[in-house]
Amino acid sequence: RGVSPAGAGELVNNRLTGKSRSWGLFATDTWKPWADLAITTSLRLNQTRVTTKDELRAAAPNLDGDHLYTKLNPAFGATWTLAPGFSLFANAAQGNRAPSPIELGCADRNSPCMLSNAFGSDPYLKQVRARSVETGIRGNRAGLEWHLGAFRTDLTDDILFVSAGGGQSRGYFTNIGATRRQG
Repeated sequence: RGVSPAGAGELVNNRLTGKSRSWGLFATDTWKPWADLAITTSLRLNQTRVTTKDELRAAAPNLDGDHLYTKLNPAFGATWTLAPGFSLFANAAQGNRAPSPIELGCADRNSPCMLSNAFGSDPYLKQVRARSVETGIRGNRAGLEWHLGAFRTDLTDDILFVSAGGGQSRGYFTNIGATRRQG
């Protein structure tokens, strides 16, 4: 489970297969209460199964894992055409991302990994959830297209690789409270 100078340490063999399979179901509709206003709503159901299979050890403690993540994500948007080629827009949406096999395979703070050469049977990670809002104006006049917008995305349970310290590049993946991206 690590890197050591020649002649020191122990050799640990791993043969791990990881798979991530996702499917989604999406529905959307646009409603135009007036000719210059369009309101769009949507829902997306995401489901991801992340599995790992220990090819060397069949019995516990092995590296097998089977995690299922499901999330329903709504979105809402509106576009208001102020004049031909000039419109205001705003939208709000929610999204998600399931952890990858490598993130799940290296998630134990008590048994940090040296990526990407060591994995352990590690705890469950929560899926990352994102809530975004965006607003702006855009235009198109005489072949010139422009766009001015602002966005903000708040992530819950983002996944971060945390160093275990000690001078080696050992660490683990963990869910962290919240992060924000904006611009």
